[in-house]
Amino acid sequence: MSRPEVDERRRLRLEEVDKLASFAVFQPLKRELVPSGTRVFKHTWVDTSEKSRLAVQDLRRFGSDAGEIIHCPTPSHYSNNVFDYFAAVTGQEVVAIDVVSAFVHASENSLTCFMEPPKEWLEEHPEIGDVVWQLVQALYGRRTAGTNFRDFWEAVICSVPDFEFKRGNAEPCLYYSKKSHVLILAHVDDGRLCGSRQCISEVIAYVGRFMLLKVSPMITKGMAYSYLNRLRLRIDGGWVVMPNPKLAERILSMVGYDDKCPTVAATPGVKRPWDDENMKDAEEPYTFRSAVGALMHYSSDVEVIAFAVKELAREMHRPTVRGWMSLTRLGRYLHDKVNWVIEKKVDHASRLLLEKMNEAHMREHGAEDAFAARMASYELAANMQLAV
Repeated sequence: MSRPEVDERRRLRLEEVDKLASFAVFQPLKRELVPSGTRVFKHTWVDTSEKSRLAVQDLRRFGSDAGEIIHCPTPSHYSNNVFDYFAAVTGQEVVAIDVVSAFVHASENSLTCFMEPPKEWLEEHPEIGDVVWQLVQALYGRRTAGTNFRDFWEAVICSVPDFEFKRGNAEPCLYYSKKSHVLILAHVDDGRLCGSRQCISEVIAYVGRFMLLKVSPMITKGMAYSYLNRLRLRIDGGWVVMPNPKLAERILSMVGYDDKCPTVAATPGVKRPWDDENMKDAEEPYTFRSAVGALMHYSSDVEVIAFAVKELAREMHRPTVRGWMSLTRLGRYLHDKVNWVIEKKVDHASRLLLEKMNEAHMREHGAEDAFAARMASYELAANMQLAV
């Protein structure tokens, strides 16, 4: 690494340390004050050309403390379909948000979470001596960081004045305000809001008091935006979703169907893991698992392959020749569809269907469970009308 590259990396790392200090993520503590027997975590740097991120090495082999929760839900494709359907039917504005340095907004639940400080910080503060960092806010790499931020996010959203947001039960990443007819979909530090322009502005203004946000313009008909590496174009009464083509190309490359060698699996003399009829287990389980894992993510948009991917996932524990053959067959199907898009559109009949289901659910559940009834209606209608 050249000297200018070293200096640039140091500058980015110092910027990260200064940012953590501005969020009051850590508190320097004399090492001698750390309780005996308490683990002091090490750290690691994740460096890119644009930024550096400091992460604590809270490894799985260390185990978890009693009562620690490390689960953080993410939206299923049902949740995304419900949101898309809600926006298409109501025709209201949509805004995408991104929480900057999300996890450090939340508090660290453990009072005895300590980490070795980075050398870049020690070099800037030689007078401090032998110290450790006591983590006050959640830091990336901490196994409970996602859960801590999720709890913080929910506390803020459900406390927005005059909106009375309620979280979904079956879909815990959806928050709906019956009073203002606003729907929020949260995906860890990314989110989408659908509602009137005034309501969205009020919600963002309140949330912005507690979190540092990046906010997109109001997304109306004819506008496109990127969300979770997918390009989404809003059209009249629906959406056009463009799955990440790089992901599809990576999958095809792993199974031998990339553009450089589109027919490698059928090329004479080229041996693939499934060529040996006597081989009971595949020789490339890592590649197989990587490809299937990428397909699981890809199928959340391209639902027509969802069943095939589900069957492939059954082979991930112990990949077999049959699994490899099925994987390449799916790759052959996707080879000429990398740049295809998915249109999700509702019509007048689906709006009437939604109204009838709302009435039926209201009669069945009563007004006291109106939120669950309406969300169930949206989910059922979305699954029926927005299937690929």
